[in-house]
Amino acid sequence: MEREKIKIQNEALWQKGSLYVRIFPIVKTLGYDFNIFSLGSPGEGDWVFDGGLGGRLSLLRPGFYLSSTFSPHYLIFLHHPQENFLNREITGEIGLRIWKFNFYFSYSDSKEKARPSFELGPRVASRRKTHLFSVDISPEHPLSLEVVGRRDEYSYIQISGGLPAFSADRTEYTYILRLRRRIFSATRLVFSMGYRRSLFKWNEERNALHQWGEVGIIFPEISRVKGSFSLGFKQLSSLKKEGGFRFQGLKGRGNLSVELGTLLFSLSYNLDWIYSVFVADVVRVKNLRAGGGMKLVRDNFRLQGWYSRGELLFLFSSRIDEVRNYGVQFLFRVSPKGFLGVQYFWLRATSSVGGWSRLIKTIGGVVVYEI
Repeated sequence: MEREKIKIQNEALWQKGSLYVRIFPIVKTLGYDFNIFSLGSPGEGDWVFDGGLGGRLSLLRPGFYLSSTFSPHYLIFLHHPQENFLNREITGEIGLRIWKFNFYFSYSDSKEKARPSFELGPRVASRRKTHLFSVDISPEHPLSLEVVGRRDEYSYIQISGGLPAFSADRTEYTYILRLRRRIFSATRLVFSMGYRRSLFKWNEERNALHQWGEVGIIFPEISRVKGSFSLGFKQLSSLKKEGGFRFQGLKGRGNLSVELGTLLFSLSYNLDWIYSVFVADVVRVKNLRAGGGMKLVRDNFRLQGWYSRGELLFLFSSRIDEVRNYGVQFLFRVSPKGFLGVQYFWLRATSSVGGWSRLIKTIGGVVVYEI
C-alpha cells in the first residue's frame, strides 16, 4: 500500500493538504492505420485518433488512501465516422493498513470498442465490471501472504458480422493465494495457487473451471539486471455433468531485462493454456518476445523496438494460428518523466482455418510516461 501512496504523490500535478490531483493525457493511437478492420490484405486504411484526457483524485492519510480515476478516450476515424466510439474506464480504490494487514478494495467499469481477436471475428463493443478485494499479510517481512478475490462481469455488443459476441457474456469468480519468501535483500520466491469459475449467461454448457499452481522467483526490482521466472501446472475442466472436457498441462513464463550503459535489452517467454470463451476450445499459447533500445544524448532521446512471435493451438478443432509482430519507436523527452515520439507497428496473424488471418499496420505518434 505504501508503494501506491508514493506513486500517487509522485504523479500528482497539484496538492492541497491530503488531497492529490493528477491530470494526464491518453494517446493510444495517433496516425495512419493501414488496415482498420484487421481482416484481409491489403485492407482498408484510415487516419485514426484514439485519445483523451484523464484525471485521478486521491486522498492520503496515515495508513489509508482513497482514490478515483476517470479515463475517457475517444476513438475517431477520419473517413469512417460510423466506427467512432467513446472508450472509457472509471475506477475507485481504497487502501487500509491495520497492524500487519494491508486491505485493498477496488471497483472498475470499462467500455471499449475492440478489434477482431484470435477468438472473435467481428468488431465488438465490450464492457467489463470488476470488483476486487485483497489482504496482504506482513508485506515488509521476509515471509508474507496475500489473498485475492475478484468478480469480473463481461458483456458484448455486436458491431460487425461473425460469431455472435453475446455468447461470451459471462461472470467470472477468481481466488488467488500467494506466498512470498525473501531469500536475499530484494530477491523473492513466490508460490501461488489460483481458482476461477466462468459462468456464461446465455449458454450454461460452456461453464468452465480453471485451477493452477506455480512457483517462481523474482530478481531485484532496482538493478541493471532484473526479471522473473515461474513454472507451474494448470487444469481446465467443463462444469457440464456429462460430456464435458478435462485438460491438464504445464505453464511457465520468464522475463529478463538488462541495462548496459546506454543500451537496453529484454527477453520474455510465455507458455499457458486458456479456455476460449468464444469458440469453446482449449488453446495453448506460446509467445517469445525480444526487445532492445538505446538512450541518446543523456537520455533525452530514445530509440527502441521489439519483435514477437507466438503460436495458438486450438486442441479440439486442430486450428493453429501463428502471430508475428514488431514495432519501432523514436522518442524525445518533453518532461522529466514524459516522452513524445513516432511509432511504427506491424502484426500479421496466419491461421490454418480460412477467415481468421489478419494484418495490422499503423504509423503515428506515441506518448510514453514513466513512473
